[in-house]
This record gives sequence, C-alpha cells and structure tokens, in this order.
Amino acid sequence: MTPENNNDKELFEMWQAATLSDPNDAARLARAIERRTQSFDRTVFWRNFREYAAGAAITICFLVLAVRFPQLRLTAVAGLAAISVVLFYLWRNHRNQAQPDDTADLQSFHAALLARYDHQIRLLRSVKYWYVLPQYLWLLLVVFQTPASRPAARAMLFLLSTAIMAFVVWLNQSYGVRRLQREKQKALEMLRQD
Repeated sequence: MTPENNNDKELFEMWQAATLSDPNDAARLARAIERRTQSFDRTVFWRNFREYAAGAAITICFLVLAVRFPQLRLTAVAGLAAISVVLFYLWRNHRNQAQPDDTADLQSFHAALLARYDHQIRLLRSVKYWYVLPQYLWLLLVVFQTPASRPAARAMLFLLSTAIMAFVVWLNQSYGVRRLQREKQKALEMLRQD
C-alpha cells in the first residue's frame, strides 16, 4: 500500500506507527509516566504538609502571644493573618488536583503529569505575592515596632528581613522553577523516545 495524497499519507504513517510499535512498550511507558506522576504528587504533598505543620506551630505561638502578652497582640494578630493568607492560598491551589482515570490512555497520563509541572511552575513564579509578601509585611510591622531609640537594631532587622525574603524569592523563582522546567523537559522526552 502506498499513499496517494497528504491525507492518505498521514493515515498510512499512523497505521505504520500503530502496527510497528509494541503494545507492551506503550503499557510500560504508561506505567512509567504514572509512577512519575505519583512520585511528583507525593513530593508536593509532603512539601505542603511541612508548610501546614509549620503554619500550625506558628499559629499556636501567635495565639499564645496574643493571650499572654497584650502588648504584642497587634503583632500576633498580624502574624496570624499573614500565615492564614499563605496557608489558604496553598490549600486553594492544591485542593482539586485532577487525577487521571486508571483506565486512561498514555496521552492522558502524560498530559496530567505535564499539567502538574506547569501548575507548580506557576505557583513558584508567583511566590513573591502569596508567600513572601504577607510575611514580609508582618516583618516590617515588627521592624517598625522596634523602639525608635534603637535605630541600629531597627536597620539591622530591616536589612535581615529583606535579605531573607529576597533569598526565598530567588530560591523559588530561579532555582525552583529551573529545576521543575528540567523535570518537565525529561517528562516531555519520555514520550518522544518511545
């Protein structure tokens, strides 16, 4: 059988690909992609778990501060608000993660894995708004509550807070995004190699 026109040629190539490829290879690749998706989901789950655990511990500390030290109540309430924003945003962005059906085809599993990478990349690129900004605003409140009679301490606290928050932004937006992009590229190549 030889192709007559472009449509026939395309159908011929699809038929050749279907008859020449081993169905066991497709199943093996689907399992590999499914395992990679599950591994990625576990990594994200444990990262989120650590954030929630830290948030819970900090919330308890702020509640104790608010109750036991009335002079620190504004700082504690502002800290609770900052932590709440971070935890709510994290929860909202991961609550409805679509899971491919167990009977889904290879393309569906692959698309689900790529969507997870894209979602995490978007999350890390926006970390300065939903993660760093609320905490940085709280730190600025702490800085400006430092007695004006101690300008060196206030300046040092401001510089240290700014440096830490800038590092967190860099770590997520540069290092984290590049790492996820490399992993996504590997996932893209998984399908091309077969």
